[in-house]
Amino acid sequence: MRGGMFVILCAVAGLASCGQGEALRKKVETAENRSAAMESKMASLEKLVGAINVKDDYDLAERCGKQASSAFKSLFGEKQESATFTNHYNKKLNKCFVMVVNKITVGRKTKKELSRAVSIFDINENKEYGYYLKNAKDEAPKCSFLEKPCESEKDWDALTAPFMGE
Repeated sequence: MRGGMFVILCAVAGLASCGQGEALRKKVETAENRSAAMESKMASLEKLVGAINVKDDYDLAERCGKQASSAFKSLFGEKQESATFTNHYNKKLNKCFVMVVNKITVGRKTKKELSRAVSIFDINENKEYGYYLKNAKDEAPKCSFLEKPCESEKDWDALTAPFMGE
């Protein structure tokens, strides 16, 4: 099929001899082979870059966890029952966030929650992004995230999800 295509090209181009067409066919074939080889190399390079990016993301997330743990321990000590933390490296924002939750409870077995205070910080900038405060006696929490007030835990979750969940 390919040879026939070049004979037609020879006739259309008005070449005196298809020998010239054969030379053209070989050049096209060589160019196609080089193109295929280049595409293969590009695919390999893209895989390699992707693997490097995954490793970089993992390293940044791991470093975020270590920074959060260190900051938490310096604020609350080694053993803390009422306070916990969760960290998250947000790849899209290239930031390390830590969410600190401090609960005050009563009763050794029931651990009824009297109040809860939650704060989210950018660990590297030492900047608070928002807070959530809820007392058992209050119906509505006091909360704000990026200076946007919220009226419920559902609002808080919606405001914080893009920072702590991506």
